[in-house]
Amino acid sequence: MIQSSEERRLREVDNHMPGQCEEKPRLLGDYDAATAAFSESVSALNRQTGTSSREAYEQLRRSVDDARVKSEQARLALEAHVIDHRC
Repeated sequence: MIQSSEERRLREVDNHMPGQCEEKPRLLGDYDAATAAFSESVSALNRQTGTSSREAYEQLRRSVDDARVKSEQARLALEAHVIDHRC
């Protein structure tokens, strides 16, 4: 899994903070899962481009958009937690 620069930055902050809270690992896990799902949905769309019906393509495109939004929401939740709790 390729990490974004933002994810690497958040992990670096995490590695330098003693006494990590219990919520941050859960949020990191949520973010990791959401970005993996987004990546997989983009790959699926790429594999189907030019080989599927227009209807099937549009359904895959919508699933990519949904996965992107969930990934962004997970990132924002993690960032808000880091800012609020300084962990």
